[in-house]
Amino acid sequence: WDHVNLGKDFAIEVARVEMLIPALLFCVLASGFINPKANLAGNHGPMIPLIGTIALAGAHPLALAILIGVFGLLLSFLKGGSKLVNLTSEGTAGGLLIFLGLTGTMSQINSIQEWAVGLQSSTVEAGSMGYVGLIVLAVTIALYAFLAKVNKRWLAIPVCAFTGLIIALVLGAGFDIKFVTETGLPNLNPVYWWGSTEEGWMLGLPNMEHFIASLPFAILAVAMWSPDFLGHRIFQELNYPKKTEKVLMDVDDTMT
Repeated sequence: WDHVNLGKDFAIEVARVEMLIPALLFCVLASGFINPKANLAGNHGPMIPLIGTIALAGAHPLALAILIGVFGLLLSFLKGGSKLVNLTSEGTAGGLLIFLGLTGTMSQINSIQEWAVGLQSSTVEAGSMGYVGLIVLAVTIALYAFLAKVNKRWLAIPVCAFTGLIIALVLGAGFDIKFVTETGLPNLNPVYWWGSTEEGWMLGLPNMEHFIASLPFAILAVAMWSPDFLGHRIFQELNYPKKTEKVLMDVDDTMT
C-alpha cells in the first residue's frame, strides 16, 4: 500500500466513528439494553499483536471484517460457539486471561511511571515527581483489595480512577490537559471509508486476492474466540455482584 498515508486527522475520524458505532450502538444499546447476554463489541485482544503481520500478508481490513462476520453468524446459527467453548478447558481460558492481564498491567504500570517522571513545570524539575505514580499505584491496589473484600469489585474502575485523579492533583501533578481537537461528527458514508483510494482508508474495495489473504486470519480470530470468551466469562463471574446471572455473557449471542 505505497500510496496510503494515514495521519492524525484520520486517527481522529476513526476514533469518532468507533465511539458512535461500536461503542454507542453495540456496547451501550445492543449489549446494554437489547441483549445483555452478548459480550461487548471491541478489539479482539489476542489479534492485536498480529496487526503488522496481517498488513504485511496483504489482507484488507474490510475483507477481514466481512469474513469474521460471516463466520460468526454461521457459528451462532449452528450453535458452533457453544461447541467450541465445550472443547476449551477453563484452564486454557484462565491462562489466557492471566497472560493478557499481566501484559496489560505491565504496560499500564510503565505508562503511569512515564507520565509521572515526565511531569514538570516552572517550579518542578522533570523526573523529580516519579513518586506520584508509585503512590497512585499503591493506593489504587489497596483500594481494589478493599473493594474485593467487601464484594464491591464492580465499582473498582470508577472508584480507583477518581481516587487516582484526586491523589495526583493533591500531590501537585496539575491538570494541564489541552483540548486541541474540534468537536464534530465523523463522516459516516461507507463510500468515503472504503470506496476510494484517496479518502478514508485509501484502500478501495477488496478483491478476491484480499479475501484469500484475509481468510487465515479470520479463521484464527474465530478459533480464538472460545478461550477469549471463557476468560471474559470467568472475569464476569468473579466481579459481578450477586443476582446478575441473567446478564452473564452467552457465546452464541455474542457471536451474533
